Order: sequence, then structure tokens, then C-alpha cells
Amino acid sequence: MLLIIIILLLIGDHIGENLVTPSAYGHMTHMLKSLAGGKIVLALEGGYNLESIAVSGLACTKALLSDPIDALEPIIPNEVCVQTIHEVMEVQ
Repeated sequence: MLLIIIILLLIGDHIGENLVTPSAYGHMTHMLKSLAGGKIVLALEGGYNLESIAVSGLACTKALLSDPIDALEPIIPNEVCVQTIHEVMEVQ
């Protein structure tokens, strides 16, 4: 049995200081659900921003139920991110 745990650290959570949108959590849940054969556990950590928790939790629940998820906003990765990806690719 394969279980994948997602810890919700949200955009708008000033303590966690993350920039992950609710849509991104929905899409990650959808992708991980496919990898795990539908056997997935979601764990909630934090709760400092109730609006972010509610919206992100809804996006993850929609993914679990195979409901449509909001589209991702376009992003531009910073230079350090791109460099790190290239370094990982070289090792792979």
C-alpha cells in the first residue's frame, strides 16, 4: 500500500512564508493521487490563515474527488531555481 502525505503550507501564511497557491496544491494532489494509485493521505499543518487553509483544502478535496481544479497561474522561476534544476539533471 502506497501512501503519500502532503503537508499544507500555504500562500498567505505569514509564519510558513510559502508561495504555493491553492490551485497548485490541487494539482499536486491530483498528480500524487495518480502516482499512489488513489491511496493518499492529506495532513494539515498550521492553520494560521483560515482563508488560505479553507481554499487550499477545497482544492485538494476537489482533486481527490476528481472534480475540476482551477488552472495554474503562469510562473517565472528565479535564476537559483533554474540553476538547481540543471544541476540535478546533470547528476541524474
